[in-house]
Amino acid sequence: MANQKDIEKELKDLGNMEVSSEATQALIKIPVLKARTSSRIGLVLIIFPFLFVMGAILKHYLGIDNNITGFVYNWVVEDAPDDDSNFFSWVIRFFLLGGPLILVALNLLAILHVQWLKDQKQLILTFNLKRWNILLIFIGAAILFVFFLYALIEG
Repeated sequence: MANQKDIEKELKDLGNMEVSSEATQALIKIPVLKARTSSRIGLVLIIFPFLFVMGAILKHYLGIDNNITGFVYNWVVEDAPDDDSNFFSWVIRFFLLGGPLILVALNLLAILHVQWLKDQKQLILTFNLKRWNILLIFIGAAILFVFFLYALIEG
């Protein structure tokens, strides 16, 4: 009991804490993008590369020729123009490689907050746990990893 009384006495001696407005304003974290907006944009950007990768995996590794994913894969591989002078071939490449890359960047900007404290030489990273954003980041990174492995193996 003596311990508890000592603790209570120390807590009473502390008094009321005052918080300065400057300190609280420095800790307000405003995201660059809203999480919901970035996840919606990410869904649009990931559809085409996701269907392409799933079509390739289903067709070549599992021997399944699905209509939806197979259509995107066959269209990109067989029907799309191959020459570099065609503008349309560059648009396809942009959506296949740039889509997942932009998706990862947008969703990281939405959930990541960075704070640099110069006087203490500290970098503080804070993540908001938004399920859809984190899921899209992992899907986009996985698609980029598959493209990187393919380029590494085939190159």
